[in-house]
Amino acid sequence: MEFLKVLSSDLSLGSCDGQQTIAQAKDVFTYRDSDFGNWGLNRASESAKEMKVKVYEMKKDATFNQMFNDINSDLNKLCLFQGQIIEFVQKYREHLRPNGYATFFLFKRGRKFFVARVYVGSSDLEVDVSRFESVCAWRAGCRRRLVAPQLP
Repeated sequence: MEFLKVLSSDLSLGSCDGQQTIAQAKDVFTYRDSDFGNWGLNRASESAKEMKVKVYEMKKDATFNQMFNDINSDLNKLCLFQGQIIEFVQKYREHLRPNGYATFFLFKRGRKFFVARVYVGSSDLEVDVSRFESVCAWRAGCRRRLVAPQLP
């Protein structure tokens, strides 16, 4: 892998019914980006089966496209559902990048891809959202993390 290294694997996420959205997760996130609503991401989705995920850490500056394609070029295989993102941050907080740096989660609405960026503060969690197409290059020196399904 050119841009990422694996930090953890075989972390389990349960199935979800697709009803949970990040915009509604007030008990989990003290701040939720208003773009979850502005971009129509606050609607229920289809259900998801349980899965294993891996946590990666950046080792080279990269855009979202470079990071996720470093794992697999089929982005559909790298998406989590919003309920799974919520479960991950509740169940595996110690695997999130601490000290206010982001952990990235790819998800999809319709045919468009988005990245939820979760930040851990001293006692709270914040989340914002970016369009996947963003050309912003993230600096590897901050050791940001990425969570994606574990592929066979």
